[in-house]
Amino acid sequence: MAVIGTPVNHLKSDSQIEQQVLEEIALEWAQTDEWPDRTKFRAARREHLDLLDDLESRQIICSDRHVTYKLPLESLAKTPHWPGDLFNLMLRSLQNYYSSGPNVDRPLSWFIDSSNRMISPELASRLLKALSDAGFCSYSPDNQGKLIATVRPHEQVLRVKSIEEFLNGRKRSPKPKLQALVAATKLTGDSNSFPIALHPKISKVSLKAFDEGDYRTAIMNAFTCVFDRIREKADRKEDGHDLINRVFSLTTPLLKLNGLESKSEKNEQAGLIDMLKGSYSALRSPRAHSLKSKLKDKNEAIECLALASLLMRWVERSKKSDSPR
Repeated sequence: MAVIGTPVNHLKSDSQIEQQVLEEIALEWAQTDEWPDRTKFRAARREHLDLLDDLESRQIICSDRHVTYKLPLESLAKTPHWPGDLFNLMLRSLQNYYSSGPNVDRPLSWFIDSSNRMISPELASRLLKALSDAGFCSYSPDNQGKLIATVRPHEQVLRVKSIEEFLNGRKRSPKPKLQALVAATKLTGDSNSFPIALHPKISKVSLKAFDEGDYRTAIMNAFTCVFDRIREKADRKEDGHDLINRVFSLTTPLLKLNGLESKSEKNEQAGLIDMLKGSYSALRSPRAHSLKSKLKDKNEAIECLALASLLMRWVERSKKSDSPR
């Protein structure tokens, strides 16, 4: 039975709602063998869209091509529907099959037999697809039936003894060094990947143009999206510096990042004002009003989109003020 329409208690804290969201996604996965439809899931929680966007941006939940919501193993493990023992059973099977014959496709029926048929085809399929998302194997479904699906273990399965070791290793993983981050920005080929996790709203409006090499459009769309979101959230119609000054005013703000009580809090709000004004003047306005404004440097485009993503996160983090309009 699907749980898409389950109401969310408005009195709960964000952390409680976050946990409820994880449990509802996991429950649908456990009951139906499918991840929930992203559009329907969001529609049923329309009062918590900002929270869902935040969970996506932090990769607590993953949007699969904006079609479904799925949970990475780390998030799934936080729910009551975490089948840890069964994941370890599948992991051992993958290890055995890889050791006996690397780079060989195995039918799903082999994995069911290895469990002494304690696992149904539906459950085996569900577990292996989740392990595939984590990089342990590739999973190739077949329209003729789940038993005909094939699985190919990857070398990654030899690097851990248990799924718990894998999850603990993820928690302890150090932050990447600066050199690795710089190298990550040197994209090659026609890959539609992006070196950092952009805010979902920025990804939606910019990545297609970025992948096509149309960096001007990608950047213009990103910053237009930021200012559209400010207008929407503050219910204003101005644009540019007039919009920024009115919405994030230090004295009568419509949106504020914090309580605006201490000097450091006011400095943070002032910093956002300056960054928004600078972005509007240097990036959004010139590209919106001149076709001669072109950008051919991919790395510079990446940096511009990263800035738009950061500004969007701060705008989303801001809270409505009780200041008069």
